[in-house]
Amino acid sequence: MKKIFFLLTMVLCLAGIVLGMGEKGPSTSLKEPLDFTLSDLSGKPVKLSDYHGKVVMLNFWASWCPPCRSEMPAMQKLNEKMAGKPFAIVAVNLEKGAGDAVRKFIAKNGYTFKVLLDDKGEVAARYSIYSIPTTFIIDKKGKVVDKLIGARDWLSDDYLKAWSKLVEQEE
Repeated sequence: MKKIFFLLTMVLCLAGIVLGMGEKGPSTSLKEPLDFTLSDLSGKPVKLSDYHGKVVMLNFWASWCPPCRSEMPAMQKLNEKMAGKPFAIVAVNLEKGAGDAVRKFIAKNGYTFKVLLDDKGEVAARYSIYSIPTTFIIDKKGKVVDKLIGARDWLSDDYLKAWSKLVEQEE
């Protein structure tokens, strides 16, 4: 059974790479993000609506997913670059029962952006996540601007211009 689960997991991850790596995902019909509450790595409940008034990168990921891991250093640098601005990264981990492993992974890599645990997959299901990484960009007014499937270089000139534009917009 474990072998089947592992094989299925790898197929889904590879499908995400093939279908989404570097490509813009389908436009989302989701215009406003669905609010949710999940625990962060210290067990504190966090609501997505706590970030209203900020540009939010809502990223769904897992530590076993190579494309997810590949984009995280750029996410960390972006988080540092945007410090002090109305911007937040909220990374929702989808691994079941892996809280300790996720905490170790985040600490080992020195990531400081907010990580939430969706170990039951309930939030991912509400957001129709079928491939990871999947990222929703939410503006300061709380509107979904875009849905992107696949890993990205979040520090590319195009993305940096887009982040700056979103952060500078009036609420």
